[in-house]
Amino acid sequence: MANYVDSTVFINGSKRAIVDFLNKGLKNNKQSLRVSCRMSGEHIAALLSDLDRAQCLATFSFLPHPKTFDHWDTTNKILDFEGWCKRNGATEATNPVEAYRKYVRDYRRAVAYQQKKYGVVGWYEWNSKHYGCKWAAFERWKCLKDADGSLCLSSEVESPWAPPITFFEYMNNLDGITVYAYGMEACYWGYMWNGRTLEDAEINPDKDSRYEQMLQEYADEKGVDLNSYEAQHGCIPGFYPEEVYGRILTEYLDKYKAEINSELGLS
Repeated sequence: MANYVDSTVFINGSKRAIVDFLNKGLKNNKQSLRVSCRMSGEHIAALLSDLDRAQCLATFSFLPHPKTFDHWDTTNKILDFEGWCKRNGATEATNPVEAYRKYVRDYRRAVAYQQKKYGVVGWYEWNSKHYGCKWAAFERWKCLKDADGSLCLSSEVESPWAPPITFFEYMNNLDGITVYAYGMEACYWGYMWNGRTLEDAEINPDKDSRYEQMLQEYADEKGVDLNSYEAQHGCIPGFYPEEVYGRILTEYLDKYKAEINSELGLS
């Protein structure tokens, strides 16, 4: 199972540009919902937050992968002969051997086409190239600023294995929008995207100079002797040394949040 990265993303810039961007995602999701500049930022955020998991905006809502990757599952190298027959009108009267041979030829052509046109084979490689991860879902929206034609929305974003940094870059290249983000994976890794560059923090007890000090402070809170066999082998109920990683990571995330809020002029 994937390790999910949980991020807080800030979409900041022209209200018109952000509204147009959101409507593009809603349209691609085949939603009847539309937002407008006449709506308050709070109203827009509330409407987006009301979308259920199946309807929520995601990277592929804003930047869908080309249809060739839907028609041919070249990522998993699955030969979907039955689906091909349906798409091409093959029936029981069709010679199955000839039909299968044609199907294999078409599959190979699809692989060659994807490689030549897009430089990748399969939806997974395309998503990784354009999103920076397999996918990312945007949920739990909030309005942080709405004044003088500017808007700042935040969203909680979940993505497998990595944050969607390449997608953030794509959004930044849109006229009138800048994206900021910070997030974490488990208790061992955190990052900040400040609209230009990526800063990350990997919590490693062998490299982080604060680990031993914070571990001792944690042991003192729990009344544990770190030299005991039980502590060294994690056998003391209620004493979990890995919690110290989370404390260190929280410091990084608090720092990242403060930097982003300062840059955005948020309290």
